[in-house]
Amino acid sequence: MIIRVILSVVFMGTFLLSVDLWSAEGRGTTVNFGKIPLNQPVTRTVNLSNEKTDRGLLVESIYVLHHPDKIKISSSGPAYLDAGSTLLFRVTAQIAVDTIIVDTIEFVSDDRKVFLAEILIGTDEPIIQVSDIDYGEIEASSNGERKRGVIRNIGVSDLVITGYDESKMNGTNNFFDPQTDFGRPLITAFPVVLSESDSLMFWVQYSPMGELAGHTSNVAFYSNARTEDSICILNGKGVLTSNINDEADTRSLRVRISPSPASTAARIEIYQAVQSPFTISITDVLGRQYPLLSGQGSFGASTYPVDVSAYEPGSYVLQVSTDKALSTALFTIVR
Repeated sequence: MIIRVILSVVFMGTFLLSVDLWSAEGRGTTVNFGKIPLNQPVTRTVNLSNEKTDRGLLVESIYVLHHPDKIKISSSGPAYLDAGSTLLFRVTAQIAVDTIIVDTIEFVSDDRKVFLAEILIGTDEPIIQVSDIDYGEIEASSNGERKRGVIRNIGVSDLVITGYDESKMNGTNNFFDPQTDFGRPLITAFPVVLSESDSLMFWVQYSPMGELAGHTSNVAFYSNARTEDSICILNGKGVLTSNINDEADTRSLRVRISPSPASTAARIEIYQAVQSPFTISITDVLGRQYPLLSGQGSFGASTYPVDVSAYEPGSYVLQVSTDKALSTALFTIVR
């Protein structure tokens, strides 16, 4: 039997409710039983928490939506949670025939907000769960921000992740850069096998590159799981909170190259807080430097397509320089 609880963090006035919160992204946890024996009750516990510390919370009702004859809960409400307190209640499932049940437990608060907990029973296949990442507002002239995402196998069988949709991430507005723990391209982490309850941490760098706008993208992972919860949704907004008057400021010049790994063609993105002529070169692992292009520069973000088909496969350092600043980026070439 699998009991899966998925609940986003939701603000309700001055308080919020969570079910077994396990990450800052607000996903709920999963109580996973695998297949359960017939005609025998199986019970697990779930924690209902009031995450706010400034006021209490009244949960007026708790109920099973579709199969109350097969899924029983120890409390139907009302239940009052003091600020910062947790209520433990039991969920018991019993079935007479082999079957797969998808159901929902609903929690209704005193201001009529409804919170849903998904219940899955009777499957032992892998289930993928991926956290979302919200960056909020990021200074457009900064180096951006790197935040963590988590992939979990909340099923029973091994979860095999083979990669993600690179074409989505390498679009014309590529402000998000998925990475491993060590800053390498995320694609190098796959394939990977996650056993039951195992997790994989990854990182995504968000760099508005001077764009004063909101940006949304996603990392869609490929795996042997049939569940739809395989997408990490990315949200961020580039804002300008301060003026840069010093041309020597290290934030005044930034560069990135995509895709990485590249094969024959790539795209270089440059952000300049102060317009200035620039030169771009690449350096291989032996220290040999190859001039690539130069330009007069422009304020804000600019993009330049480059041909890398003549370079040998391997790791390179991309360098852009002006008379006041220098910026670098690592990338690889594969065939």
